[in-house]
Amino acid sequence: FCQRMGHLCDAVLTLYGKQIKAARSISPNARHFLLGLFRKASTDLKELFPTNPKPDRCLDDCSSEWNRFQALLQFLDMAQLPQVEAALGSGVFRQVAAPELSHWIQATFGDSAERRSLLQS
Repeated sequence: FCQRMGHLCDAVLTLYGKQIKAARSISPNARHFLLGLFRKASTDLKELFPTNPKPDRCLDDCSSEWNRFQALLQFLDMAQLPQVEAALGSGVFRQVAAPELSHWIQATFGDSAERRSLLQS
């Protein structure tokens, strides 16, 4: 059951992820909308495992996209580049490929010396 639900979760999360990958610009309002939408999806996906006392753990084990989705959820909740830099240092984005994370940063934060510095590091 867990494996099948994990595949279903992967399908949903992949569809959401493709939309973010295609975005050239994510405004603060769009970021807040996506954050609410993704939080709702996260809650709903956890409810697929009503008998499991730790649905996050089950999703970790059964879904290859869950950790990446959680990293995206945390990213969308960050309003400033120093928060992203701190999260990078603490390993929040270890499940995200560097080019994908770069795209998120470029789409979300305006061009600035601070953004260029973060992308170069």
